Parts: sequence; structure tokens; C-alpha cells
Amino acid sequence: MEGLGIIRLGEAHRSAVRARLLRAPLLHLHLLRLLEAHPLELLGWYGLAEGADVEALVLVAPALFAVPGGAPIPAAERLGAHLRALYRRCRISGPRDACDALWREWAPGVAPAHAVRQQMMVLREPPAEFPCMGLRRARRSEWRAVGENLSRMWREEHGQSLDVAQVWVEEKLRLGHTWVLEREGQLVFQADVSLRTRWGCQVEGVYTSPEHRSRGYATAGVSALARRLLRKSSAVTLVVNEDNAAALRLYARCGFTPLAAWRNITP
Repeated sequence: MEGLGIIRLGEAHRSAVRARLLRAPLLHLHLLRLLEAHPLELLGWYGLAEGADVEALVLVAPALFAVPGGAPIPAAERLGAHLRALYRRCRISGPRDACDALWREWAPGVAPAHAVRQQMMVLREPPAEFPCMGLRRARRSEWRAVGENLSRMWREEHGQSLDVAQVWVEEKLRLGHTWVLEREGQLVFQADVSLRTRWGCQVEGVYTSPEHRSRGYATAGVSALARRLLRKSSAVTLVVNEDNAAALRLYARCGFTPLAAWRNITP
């Protein structure tokens, strides 16, 4: 691997990039979706490559995010050093060892503002059925309640406010990404299906407001949503903060098991 050069990848590398990501598809659902949706030249795909062969890679959307793919620690370090001369540091998310190595050489000697330890978890078999009536897609008219829940979730996790744009929430609802449980006119549970691919799907934004917790809504909602998704998908994944003991217990109760150590780094 030391003899391989780092280059910006193009369409000639598409098959090799896909093959590299498919070695662990559930870890790379986001990258696989972007690979299928856009020409490689549209985003910043970089890799250790020789000819058409790619041994490790990273996708960079400038000022937005960077995601390593199939990159062992030495390769991630080399990619990070390469990015140092090209881009300002941005958020990094992905397998923990690769993210840490990428940051270490992208920002040598600089501590990130946040480096959250997370777990990616997976569910491959339908979970046990918990009493759940009324799981449905959120309506576009409910954008305000959905947005308020997203703001509250962000404040609980990050300790700061988040202004949620109406147009962004309405687009999520138009696309049918958000699922909710409603009780007595209030949304007591919500979750987003952020990714659907042929290899699996991913759930995020699972939230129950504090006044409705400890009533079984989250367990019922997550299990019902997972059963629905597994009718057409072979796996459901999600990422959870390791210090969120309640969420870890919830997902274990629904049958999710650890898949990979994860990291979310904010400069």
C-alpha cells in the first residue's frame, strides 16, 4: 500500500470504488448511495490507487463532511495528510479507527471541538412485536411539530439550540422520510428513514419528548418501523452515542446488535 499514489478518483475508478465499498456495505450505505446517484467528478473522491485499482478512499464534500471508505489506519493517515493541503477541516463521520487516523493527519496537533464515540448497530431479523397502533408517515402539515422535536433532540444531545428550516423539514416530509406516533393530538415519537439502498437502510433522528418517555412509545415505534423496513430490506442500521445508555437499552430490546465502533468528529 505504501507504493500506491493518492489521486482524485474519476469515472474510470467507479467499478473499483464500488467493489471496495461492497466489502462492508452496511458500513458504507451513505457512500454507496452517493456513488449510484452522482458522477464521481461531482464530489471529492480521493483514493490510494494504481491504475484502475483502489485500495482505500475518502469522500469529501468541502465545508460539509468527509467520510472514509474501506480505509485501514495507515491509508487513512495518508489520505488525511493529502487533504490537509486541499481543504479546510470539516465534519468527519464513519468507522472510528479510520476517522481518528484521518483527523490525526488532516489536523496534526489540533484537538477537535467534539469527537463523539458512537456505535453502529444492525438488525437483520424482525424484532418482537410490541403493542403499537398508528405508526404512520408524518404529514406535511405537521412540519412545525416535527421541527420542534428535532430542535429539542439537538439541544439535548449538543447543549445548544438549532434553528430548523421549514423548507428542509417539509422536504423530509414530502419524501416520506419521517415516521410518527400520535396520541391525543401530539406527536409522541418520531424517527427518520434516512437511507434506503439495496444493501440495507438506515434509521436516524429517533426521538420521544421527555413528557412522553417511559411509556413504551419508543420501543413500540422503533420495533414497528423496523418490521416494516425489513419487509423489503435485508438489514436496518442506526448509529447511537455510546454515552446514551437509555438508547442503547432501547435498541437492544428491539433486537439491534453492535456492528462497528463509530465516530463523529466536529472541528
